Amino acid sequence: MTRHAFRASLLASATLAGLLPAAATAQQVRRGVTDERAPLTAPGTTSQWSFDLRATYSDNFRRIDDQRRRLVEVQLPGTDGTQGPLVQASVPQPIDPPDNVIFTAGLRGATALVRPGLTGIVQGGVQVSINADNASLDDRLADTPLPDDALAGGFVGTLPGSDGTQQVIVPPGLVGRDDATPLGFGQPEKQEVFVRPDIVASGTARVVNDLLYVDVAGLAQQQVINQRDAVAVEADGQLGDVTTFIGGSVSPYITRRAGAGLIEARLRGSAVVVADEQFAPDGGVGGGGGIVPDAGSNARFANDSLSYEALLEYRSEDLLDRVEFGLRASAARSDEDGSDVLDEVELTRLTGAGDLRYDLGRNLALIGTLGYDDVAIEERRPDGGERDEVAQAAREDDFSGLFWSAGLEARPSRRTELSLSVGDRFG
Repeated sequence: MTRHAFRASLLASATLAGLLPAAATAQQVRRGVTDERAPLTAPGTTSQWSFDLRATYSDNFRRIDDQRRRLVEVQLPGTDGTQGPLVQASVPQPIDPPDNVIFTAGLRGATALVRPGLTGIVQGGVQVSINADNASLDDRLADTPLPDDALAGGFVGTLPGSDGTQQVIVPPGLVGRDDATPLGFGQPEKQEVFVRPDIVASGTARVVNDLLYVDVAGLAQQQVINQRDAVAVEADGQLGDVTTFIGGSVSPYITRRAGAGLIEARLRGSAVVVADEQFAPDGGVGGGGGIVPDAGSNARFANDSLSYEALLEYRSEDLLDRVEFGLRASAARSDEDGSDVLDEVELTRLTGAGDLRYDLGRNLALIGTLGYDDVAIEERRPDGGERDEVAQAAREDDFSGLFWSAGLEARPSRRTELSLSVGDRFG
């Protein structure tokens, strides 16, 4: 697993936490505000949704090369007039790139709920599309006839059923067009109907007034795994390497005032499950060197994940005149597994940190954080094999250690907070 992938894993537990309804409730105690969780809007439900239908003509295929390599099966001549072996070869062939029409229905919007003891929001949308011509690109290109001179220049063939290493060199002029049976162009099968969800929901329930609250969050989204597909020259209304996932988070917490400060104890559990994946047969644009080069088109790429976290935090609030500080300690664990390609990862993180805020004025402050992470990582290959313990220990050392940040925070209004910080964490 790469260093960047580890950094993403270490930060993953905060992803669903970021969905919590900070816009619906004042999550931090502000000076002059007696009830930090007073709704920022009047009680009620507000919704705004839009529905649209579209028909899109796509000629994206016109951008592809007008020559494509095609797999053919060739009957070689044998000795004494008998037939020789059948071989497969990839030969260049001119093509006529097809166009397509895509019908799409989309629903998008948001609903915000504010009730006594309950706030929440659902936002995002879903898009459902269907191709007017559901034949695969491979089938549509198969109508292109094989040129008479496709095999005239000679070629290198592979014996069918071999492991790909047993090759046959066929010299020019030995076979002709009538000796070859055109096969496919190696294009992926097209989904007849494909769905792209992008929905996020979050809410906060007050269980015991001024004591016990519960935050919940959920999402359903589709993401491009292989960024090269974002500029695919053969995107017929869908991307080839995408994964659809569903996630949720539950976080009960207790908050109590301690003098002029505030103590909060929180538990958080979150899960992300892969619902669907789509890959080109060879992975990536144009095949070859793709994201799943060995496991095949039915391979599972992304991992499911399950995370737990416990947090204890104290904030001084109005204890001092212009200075606020906070202390926090947390323990987190995440388990990632289910992929046929990526490593299984068990990650445990212990963190202690302190925050400092110094007010420069009524709406501007200096902010800073200093803390320490202790990270333990255990990796296993998808086939169950163990990873190099020495290399694993080195990565643990890389991601463990001091972290810091410093910056400015501006609060021009009660509803607006702007911050700019720089820092370093996880190596």
